[in-house]
Amino acid sequence: MKCIKCENPALNESDFCAACEEKELSGIGGFLYFPAINIIFAIFSSLFSSYKTMTILISGYNFLGELRILMGFEFICFTIIFGIALYTSILFFKKKKRTPLFYIILLVFTSLFVISDLALAHYLYEIKLDYNYLFLLFRTMIYACIWVPYFIISIPVIFQVASLLAALTHPGHIVIYAPGGSFPCRRDAS
Repeated sequence: MKCIKCENPALNESDFCAACEEKELSGIGGFLYFPAINIIFAIFSSLFSSYKTMTILISGYNFLGELRILMGFEFICFTIIFGIALYTSILFFKKKKRTPLFYIILLVFTSLFVISDLALAHYLYEIKLDYNYLFLLFRTMIYACIWVPYFIISIPVIFQVASLLAALTHPGHIVIYAPGGSFPCRRDAS
């Protein structure tokens, strides 16, 4: 098999030769600029939101009443989103194999947070949802609906999820995936 760029002999299990594959993997390409920007934005916005939420909690603790519970929930979730986004950014820019899995976790957790936060605010505290809140919900869901399937199509993510599920459901077995193989194999841990 020949390299699709320079016609030199391609590496095993690749469409590129060694030099072209190094160039191909050296930078972020195509649509992956959007997740990169989103990860950086998620880090800064969740850090800022954590700070603002904590400031409101501390300064208005006596005046917030029952809203303290919602504010505490938001602070905890913003902190978790910050941690996941920071870890995902490290994986993303080091081009680790677990990046798609953690990016999916970040998107799903952020979507669930937005849904639960708006539902709690509306149903428990009777806060009226205006256009800005609904736009936030719509934007978050559309972004997740686009990028989660994109990263799920990536074969390594499928097998990481399968391995995680197998480890949870069958503690004595390890699911392995050999590149080039058509199906994951199951073997005993011993």
